[in-house]
Amino acid sequence: MGAVYSTCFFQGLASPDGTTVGPFSGTVVVRDVEFTAPAAPAGVVCVDSVGAAIAYVVAGDVDAAGYASDHWTGRQVIEPGDTLTVIGLTGAESARVSGYLLGA
Repeated sequence: MGAVYSTCFFQGLASPDGTTVGPFSGTVVVRDVEFTAPAAPAGVVCVDSVGAAIAYVVAGDVDAAGYASDHWTGRQVIEPGDTLTVIGLTGAESARVSGYLLGA
């Protein structure tokens, strides 16, 4: 399981149509993206900001309960006024995006 930072920007099912969060009043630093999906089909979650992908994670090995998961850790800065979008391949992917909100 990934770390949970001081601000959870998104937690829930990642829609194929995308869920947009923001715009943010301060600078956002995305630190952690984690997702879990049923093994069939294996899930993919993409987190985008204005003009660039933040994280693209693909389900790994299937566990004993029949789920696959993956995790991204890094430091991606999103400028004030920008948004982030969480997109799932099938809509069955559960995602969490967390980090810091600075100068809000």
